[in-house]
Amino acid sequence: MRSLHGHPTDRRSRRVEPNGNDDVFVMLIDGTEVTLLTTNPAGDYDHAWSPDGSKLVFTSTRGGTPDLYTMSAAGSSQQPLTGGVGGEDDLPDWSHDGTAIAFDRIFGTTGNDYEIWRIGADGSNPVDLTTDPAHDYAPSFSADDTKIAFVSTRDGDSEIMVMNADAPNQSPLTTNGSTEADPDLVPPAPAQSGGVRGGFRW
Repeated sequence: MRSLHGHPTDRRSRRVEPNGNDDVFVMLIDGTEVTLLTTNPAGDYDHAWSPDGSKLVFTSTRGGTPDLYTMSAAGSSQQPLTGGVGGEDDLPDWSHDGTAIAFDRIFGTTGNDYEIWRIGADGSNPVDLTTDPAHDYAPSFSADDTKIAFVSTRDGDSEIMVMNADAPNQSPLTTNGSTEADPDLVPPAPAQSGGVRGGFRW
């Protein structure tokens, strides 16, 4: 079972493996009302909520290769978002303004060229944001959607990097020689609370 991913209001979703098949479920935050959203015999996994909680984007192999699909929060209107290009798409992250989705894509079978892509939430204007021969994967939008954090193996191990959402100014956030993974947004605390500034955690 994958860890729970938060819905903007009161629901959570998860990836499970019932009878060897990956599917997407939702449930209330107290663990009740568990509902199966995907019933395709292919694998459905690695989802992300839209910022308003009305939709999910997820990876599915129902077309033969891992591609991104969207569906309503109730599981209806399951539609392909990517596909037909020969790549494998995974680990989507929905921008906070709801207009774009970042994800990683790999071409070929060698497993040596993951890149970060961005696509409109309606499937328009797919753009390859990274072109480095190392792995670049696991994107995460900043709170204002101007930057994307991601994992890269450019220095020989997995480190967190950050770039502008349109790709320029790619720079490392960590350079410690350890293996870093799964950057995630930390929202800024209210100024009056004296809390920490917003940033990324991993």
